[in-house]
Amino acid sequence: MEVRVQNGNIEMAIVVLKRKVLSSGLFRELKRSAFFETRSQRRKRKDQLALKRVKRNQIRLLGDKG
Repeated sequence: MEVRVQNGNIEMAIVVLKRKVLSSGLFRELKRSAFFETRSQRRKRKDQLALKRVKRNQIRLLGDKG
């Protein structure tokens, strides 16, 4: 990941870097891998994410129809 500083504007470069790191999911991955996760915990986490994704998509579909 690379961010270039333009016109000596370090503050804006930091903002851009934070945005890139958040959108790439790097922090989420680091948090997840910080501790050992058993197979059952991993399965439960993935199931919860899938359910969340399904609910979000259903809400989007209902919003488009309404």
